[in-house]
Amino acid sequence: MLKKTITYTDYNGTERTEDYYFNLSKAELIEMQATASGGLEEMYQKIIAKQNIPEIYRIFKEIILKSYGEKSVDGK
Repeated sequence: MLKKTITYTDYNGTERTEDYYFNLSKAELIEMQATASGGLEEMYQKIIAKQNIPEIYRIFKEIILKSYGEKSVDGK
């Protein structure tokens, strides 16, 4: 798990500092590997070689959204 403290300005102009948590389980990584044509590494190498910026952005966003979570009071 990765914990990242981020400071930002909200829509009301108030500066806020919050902790954000990111994690991908083995099951999630296996699913990503299994559903990628030729596997993740091959797929990423092809996209990078083509310099397909929209696809790089889409994958980056997908990984962040899949890995983001909120820590509950009991720490789970």
